[in-house]
Amino acid sequence: MWARHVVWIAVSAGCSYHPPDAAETDGPLSDGPLSDTAADGPASACTAVTIEASKAYDPSATMDGTHVLAAPADIVLPEILPVTTGNAGNHCAELRYTAADNSLVRCRYRGGADVSHVGKNPIQEALGKRYVFDQCRLGAACPSPNGTVVATLPGQKTPATNQFVLHIDNGDSDEDTTTAEATVEVCE
Repeated sequence: MWARHVVWIAVSAGCSYHPPDAAETDGPLSDGPLSDTAADGPASACTAVTIEASKAYDPSATMDGTHVLAAPADIVLPEILPVTTGNAGNHCAELRYTAADNSLVRCRYRGGADVSHVGKNPIQEALGKRYVFDQCRLGAACPSPNGTVVATLPGQKTPATNQFVLHIDNGDSDEDTTTAEATVEVCE
């Protein structure tokens, strides 16, 4: 894939480019998945794992999404949790995992709307169709955070030991149910 981009860039810039043949590289050029390679270790492949959680309002019930890791691994948290049923309003959801030091890290995601009940406002309805990353802490994260802030950010690898869990603290209760999903990269 990268070779094709290089060819297109070289051709569009008016340069002459000849891609190396397989003998000049470590192997054939491919469109396979990218992986991270450490200078002192083998490549680590990342796999996308999607879990789903929901909250019902009448009667109140939650169903957390859980993924158990086969072994300690690096995980990459998403920036956005799409809402697939109902609406987040301005409420929160939580993605939690156990860190390498066995501490529980709780990452808060905030509903994108400005109000708790979006009603028939199309702008607020659209904004509430996702939970957006806010912060990670040791201690409680939803709805009022306390505890120590952890420097975990979406898009960066973070060591985790046993599992990660998605929990919806709340959503727009004018809907029957709020369901959201988290796609987490697991890099073993």
